[in-house]
Amino acid sequence: MTFEEAEATRYTPSGRERVIGYVGQYGGTKKWLSKLVDVVMIQSLFKLENSQSLLDEYEMMIVDECHHVSALMFEKVVAQFRGKYLYGLTATPERKNGHEPIVFQRIGEILHTADKRETDFKRQLQLRFTSFAHLEIEKTKASNFIQLSDWIATDSARNQLILKDILAQVAEGRNILVLVNRIQQIDVFEKLLKEKEVDDCYIISGKTKVRERERVYWRR
Repeated sequence: MTFEEAEATRYTPSGRERVIGYVGQYGGTKKWLSKLVDVVMIQSLFKLENSQSLLDEYEMMIVDECHHVSALMFEKVVAQFRGKYLYGLTATPERKNGHEPIVFQRIGEILHTADKRETDFKRQLQLRFTSFAHLEIEKTKASNFIQLSDWIATDSARNQLILKDILAQVAEGRNILVLVNRIQQIDVFEKLLKEKEVDDCYIISGKTKVRERERVYWRR
């Protein structure tokens, strides 16, 4: 993107001027806006007392994962936007709970549907059946998913099965991306891979420092 405007600046608590750039951030501990292009956590806007005056600074809003607009917090924020252009992105416009009319009311009708991406490699799904089971789970409790995820992450037999697949691909010289849902599972696999002397292993999680994350992303 090219901008005709000058880069935005902000002042630190000590009074020093710092350049924000053309893209600002608002969420968590990072709360500075360029008023040109800003990436904002919608939860932060929901908690902001003067969110209306902030939204009035913009002529366009792009809502990622806009199917969440059916939730009260998301709907409240989007409903306050009075700019000219409002777009939403989602892979699941139709909701199982039947709330998609709310999404269409707030965002608008579907303008474009992306085609399936064609790749040069063959995609293959291999199923791995495990013996993991906790039959005492009461499926009616909403909190059971969290407990179930913790059990899955620490199940030794299941993790050993995943490790076996990883080692098989390493032996063939392939690059492997392992996605997990719990940080404790990252620790498990890091230990298991070190025990198998797999040294070329990189860890990224919410605890990873920014510099280390960048080093992993852009390693050569």
